[in-house]
Amino acid sequence: MSLVSALLVSPVFASAQEAQPLRVTTRAAEITIGGRAQTLFSTTNVDRFAPAEWELRRIRLEFGVRVNEAVGARIQPEFGSARVGLRDAYAYFGASPAFEIWAGQAFRPFSAIAQTSSTRILPIERGVRIRGVTGALDHHNLLSTLGYADRDVGIQVRGRPRGAPLGITYAAGVFNGPLQGQTSGEVTYQLAARATANPRSDLRLGAGWSRRDFGLVTGADAGEIDLRGGSAYQVDVEYGSYAPGFHLVAEAATGVLNPFANREAGQTTRFRSAQLWTAYRTRPLGTRLTHIEPVFRVSYGDPDAGRIEPVVATAGGLLLTPGFNLYFGPLNRVMINYDLWSPNSDVPDRHSLKAMFQVAF
Repeated sequence: MSLVSALLVSPVFASAQEAQPLRVTTRAAEITIGGRAQTLFSTTNVDRFAPAEWELRRIRLEFGVRVNEAVGARIQPEFGSARVGLRDAYAYFGASPAFEIWAGQAFRPFSAIAQTSSTRILPIERGVRIRGVTGALDHHNLLSTLGYADRDVGIQVRGRPRGAPLGITYAAGVFNGPLQGQTSGEVTYQLAARATANPRSDLRLGAGWSRRDFGLVTGADAGEIDLRGGSAYQVDVEYGSYAPGFHLVAEAATGVLNPFANREAGQTTRFRSAQLWTAYRTRPLGTRLTHIEPVFRVSYGDPDAGRIEPVVATAGGLLLTPGFNLYFGPLNRVMINYDLWSPNSDVPDRHSLKAMFQVAF
């Protein structure tokens, strides 16, 4: 198996049972076709918003192209309520599983939670997503809003060296970064890197680094922009897998929130955050309802770590999510969550009951 075949599944352990995609073989390439459809019901206690609503959360098609052992591509269009987009779109070139090049739009190698497929994440959403709530910066939302994690266009190298101690893997890349096209000719970029180790078959440890450019308009001419770099660091651990038994995923991060907070003193504001998922999946129950999986998630974000007078007084907070998943096969499931968001401010707590109906193929 090539490195890309392993990493396309998820940066975390997958179940031994997986849905088998459709395979089409031509003279030029082997093409695998898969996808998912996810319908979401949600409630909210925010005034002036519908208390209950249905939405088409996402429909994704996944096309994997394998030209030969060394060359391939992945394309993943997405369709949702009033939106059409392209998630993954990259080619890979691999001399061996120890060294592969990815070029195009893919996940930055940073944050295991951000990179975990939406078909496998234990809670319905990776972070706070409640209708009517804006600026809620729990762990995941901090990393994605600040542009340290998620997808971007660039080039990266990845490897899973055969015989490496502790099953070490690595990934590093250079990307456009969040300021691409916004700096009037100034060159901006982003760097990201990540490594993992497996000291045991059921235990994975990981760490990542992401560095991006921040910009600030400095004069009357909007073309005058001061650029400064900021970095974020994260560590993560996973015990268990997406299979029967206990499963834990935990991640913590810290880094630069705003490098221009006090320009005269050369000071920056920083953030810190963490998220934890726990679950227990039962052994097979039958041919239809195959597993029941109680789930609990804790996510915390502090966007002004160490400051007496916060810059963003209402953004950070604590997200608690109890729930359970009902499986009808490896990836087909009904997910029930109750999100409780408690901001670090006088803003009232917000809550949402969610039900996700997922079919994966």
